[in-house]
Amino acid sequence: VSEIAVLTPYSLPLKLGDFTAVRKPAGIQLNWETITEQNVSHFEIERSSDGSSFNTIGQVTARGNSTDKQYYTFTDQQPAAGTNFYRLKMIDLDGTFSYSRVIAVKSDNNLFILQLFPNPVSDVLQVQLPASKKGAVKIMILDAAGKQYYVQNLQLTEGLNAVSVPVARLAKGAYYLVAENSGERQSTMFIKQ
Repeated sequence: VSEIAVLTPYSLPLKLGDFTAVRKPAGIQLNWETITEQNVSHFEIERSSDGSSFNTIGQVTARGNSTDKQYYTFTDQQPAAGTNFYRLKMIDLDGTFSYSRVIAVKSDNNLFILQLFPNPVSDVLQVQLPASKKGAVKIMILDAAGKQYYVQNLQLTEGLNAVSVPVARLAKGAYYLVAENSGERQSTMFIKQ
């Protein structure tokens, strides 16, 4: 008896959209969205001070099954001094899990300057975007000649917004990260190694 191959494409039970962080007076607020969810149980929020060893600091129940965008939020009310790294552990009803990418938030008082780290960078660039009010921003990566390699539109909230940008596919060299919103433009150079 031959095995019958099932021709349905395998799909992950959860597709994660934006995952961002904002520094607010009450703490660091993490915001994320899911594009689709299937049999998802909950999210564990994990924090690290060194980017490698993570501890769970809270959990949020998932909506479970959805084909519409779902929005979630969690506030870390006691972030550590220095840099805090966050990731989501996304757990299904059957106990299997996967991780989101990591985002990092610097806890310093330099609120109104676009900051990038690490620099030089090899894999993921952490971007700190200050905003005095809610609004849309466009993030771009350009080379010295102005050629665009990456673009992402984000909604910022008031405070220090943190987002991670994948740069592993960029060739080695110097690039500019540009943030544009309502006529204002900030740009910072970084080195891809």
